[in-house]
Amino acid sequence: MAPEDDQLYVRINQQEEMLGSLENLENIVRNINEASEILKQVRQVKITAIDTMSSNIQKLNENLEDFQMAMPEVEGQPNPTSEMVQPEVDDVEPESSVNEIHEELEDLQQELSKLGGK
Repeated sequence: MAPEDDQLYVRINQQEEMLGSLENLENIVRNINEASEILKQVRQVKITAIDTMSSNIQKLNENLEDFQMAMPEVEGQPNPTSEMVQPEVDDVEPESSVNEIHEELEDLQQELSKLGGK
């Protein structure tokens, strides 16, 4: 064996305490990573909720326009005209999408409470 291949062993005082400290550091980093992942999921839920709200507002605007068109005109009254912004959003069933968002938020809340208990 060449001298550079020789192994060097050093005794470290309080080795067990240092290993315990390293394990604590690993747990802290793991918790930070889990919390970061949950924040990413919360961000995705937020995006989904905003898309759902936008879609529902668009449907509300359409229904209000239909309702306004169905109303009888009163003579002497000007026609109310309103320009409504129509965001481009896929049609979503409001009831089911709100329930899905609620379930996702409950799941994320459970995950957060588990992290808090660690």
